[in-house]
Amino acid sequence: MMKVGELYRVTVPLDAHPRDDYLSGMIVVILGEKYKPASIPGEYVKCFGDRVRMFPTRWLEVLR
Repeated sequence: MMKVGELYRVTVPLDAHPRDDYLSGMIVVILGEKYKPASIPGEYVKCFGDRVRMFPTRWLEVLR
């Protein structure tokens, strides 16, 4: 379960848009709870990384 303040590493899958490649390997801190927007498929969480933005939860892995 993701908690506010936890650190995660972004792992962008190969099927993602090429513009998102720069996000791979970025360390982000969780800013909010998971949510499922009605207009976008998938589950997201608000994180602070490059800028404050939302990331798909499937892209995030626990930082060890």
